[in-house]
Amino acid sequence: MATAAVGGLLVVSCLVCAGITYIGINYQVDSAIKEKFADNAIVKEHLGEIQSAKINADESSILQQKEAFKKYIIYDVHGSKGDGQLIIQQGEQDGIVGDKGFLRLGENDFDL
Repeated sequence: MATAAVGGLLVVSCLVCAGITYIGINYQVDSAIKEKFADNAIVKEHLGEIQSAKINADESSILQQKEAFKKYIIYDVHGSKGDGQLIIQQGEQDGIVGDKGFLRLGENDFDL
């Protein structure tokens, strides 16, 4: 009985740690996206003010299977005018978000 309780506590602890890590990473991503792209004319025109940005892990892994996009990450972005995806090359060294990429709105891509 005690072993099951300890095992259950361990599982719950792991889930809590994973959740905190996920929230922390998304907070950093949100801040980095806003810092780098909030003043971009294309982003402002189509999305307006960036309100939130989160990593889209599923679509990123699919995109990264293409040779030209191995170092790109897809971010789902919610703006004051609309929603879209920023497809951004990974940052160098300490930077989470790079400078090179494009905005995807439906089937249309706009270089940043």
